[in-house]
Amino acid sequence: MNRSPGRLFLFFSVIVFLIPFSLYAANWGRLTDVVRGRFPFVFYYPEGKEKLAGEVKAIIENSSPIVASELGLERSDTISVFISVTERGYLNIRSGRIPEWSAGFSDTRGRILGLNMAAILRGDRPMKEVVRHELSHLFLAQKVDYANVPVWFMEGLAMHQAGQWSLRRRMQFVEGVWKKEVPFLKDLDDGFPADAEKARVAYSLSFMAVERLLNSDRGDLVTLTSFTRDYGDFEKAFALTFGMTTEEYADQFHNYLSDHYGYLGTLLQSIPYFSGIALLMLIVYAVKRYKNYRKLKEWDRSENP
Repeated sequence: MNRSPGRLFLFFSVIVFLIPFSLYAANWGRLTDVVRGRFPFVFYYPEGKEKLAGEVKAIIENSSPIVASELGLERSDTISVFISVTERGYLNIRSGRIPEWSAGFSDTRGRILGLNMAAILRGDRPMKEVVRHELSHLFLAQKVDYANVPVWFMEGLAMHQAGQWSLRRRMQFVEGVWKKEVPFLKDLDDGFPADAEKARVAYSLSFMAVERLLNSDRGDLVTLTSFTRDYGDFEKAFALTFGMTTEEYADQFHNYLSDHYGYLGTLLQSIPYFSGIALLMLIVYAVKRYKNYRKLKEWDRSENP
């Protein structure tokens, strides 16, 4: 039987992708109970970390219907969840393709969610926020049938669905506005700056852009994602949903920032005010680190008596 070159290429491409993934999954650890239903997941984690895996599983079971419903996604393909307790194990999930500083990542095409527990526990973001952020990426891609979506919208939406906003982020963002370090929204269509500080500003900008966009009618998100899926074109879907282009919205949004946040930057530069805010954030951060340390010790005691 003759096979076309295109079909042969597709067949071997799938094999090349699956073999290393399957070998890695086989050596990763044990497989927990599979979460079935409309949003199926399988979990891989190191031996002896059953309690930790159970907490991740509970968060995913509770969060999946909420995140999916906001996007208008009724069911998803199976997603593989890798839980690592070491930096090295985390980076090996997708060698060379994961930012070393990240607490989690998602491979939308491969339908993989990776968690870096070492980074989560030493950071200031609860595990629930990290998980929901990555679920947003995975579910959005499936809802729009993998159509291209601007990075600012994808990341801003993930922060919005994860509830990732804080006094600390707001202060950093206001300072960026005052120093005129905030990029134009359309410059973030294809990616974020490599510099960590500039990337933080980009994340905050994206969150505020999405939050303001969806503030008047939360149902607009389902309309937007459905049109994107149907037309395969985010720009067209955006215009149909909001009655303007993304570039027109970017102009409108930056005018809003100038009007509402410019004067706060001046206040932020006040030394007594800024010192008080900095001290408050330092105390909150220290409390968070202490709680994470106690949780890590609790996991170790329960799983290594």
